[in-house]
Amino acid sequence: MDRQSNRLLIFTEQAQRYLEALRLLNLPNLELYAAEDLKKAQELCGECNILMGDPHWLRAILADVPRLRWVQSNYAGVAPLLDAACRQDYLLTNVGPLYGPALSEYVFCYLLMHERRAWLRYQAQLQGCWDNSYTETLRGKLIGILGVGNHGSKIAETAKYFGMRTKGLTRSSTDCPFIDAYYHRDQLLEFVSDVDYLVCVLPDTTLTRNMINHTVLESLPQRAVLVNVGRGSVIDELALASALQDGRIAGAVLDVVREEPLPANHPFWHTPNLILTCHTAAPGPGYNPEIVDLFADNYQRYAGGMPLRYVVGWARGY
Repeated sequence: MDRQSNRLLIFTEQAQRYLEALRLLNLPNLELYAAEDLKKAQELCGECNILMGDPHWLRAILADVPRLRWVQSNYAGVAPLLDAACRQDYLLTNVGPLYGPALSEYVFCYLLMHERRAWLRYQAQLQGCWDNSYTETLRGKLIGILGVGNHGSKIAETAKYFGMRTKGLTRSSTDCPFIDAYYHRDQLLEFVSDVDYLVCVLPDTTLTRNMINHTVLESLPQRAVLVNVGRGSVIDELALASALQDGRIAGAVLDVVREEPLPANHPFWHTPNLILTCHTAAPGPGYNPEIVDLFADNYQRYAGGMPLRYVVGWARGY
């Protein structure tokens, strides 16, 4: 770390609010700057060695920050900064488990809607039909979680609250106490073969793209519901549309798709038993006080020469 003062540029929506909150913490040896438009960010970033904000925004100024040592993303996903065309000569950290509770709320909102036939009952109500058919419960159902990292672990914890059985597919980690059984990539078809719910929390990497393809969808039970709160690139979208159209799986809930906004001519707009939620599972880009606390903690570590929390690995992509 340079001996001279550290200079932080906050470049995101409500950057000024983040600046004011950090200023109250009086972090040592840190000068604070904020920008909410590209022109101002370019004017301020030249002497900064730390950036914080929206990865999409930060990508636009990476080449203009010669002293850059550390970037703190305000999101878990950092794909815009992982592009091979971007520099990778600095520490990159994300928000770790910060959005885990929100994503878990989202997932179980739709699992409960499915089990309790909430949408079907509402449709019956609109038609003046008294639908008193019995529903089932999540208890005892099997949820398979693709990606048991910070967010997947929280989903598994919530699943246990509802009395569900859990299994996880992971690249390496096997330390989540809420997972009953672990699987790895070469066991993917076995992993999906008996699930009631398949929840995807995977990042966008070369290893995960099109992971949920025709073969995987064919291996799912007909009763299965797919939920994706990871990245849209993980799913072969035409294969999923076909599986839903033919009734080969019970349904799908997608918070993310490959191209956002979804093109007007995309088959998903008219695919049966599919719910699209337009990338709203986690809180939006507004001010989040937890990010202030996270940055403050990581800054103290940075200033003290200690390892930072939630460092993103360039090679693995998360």
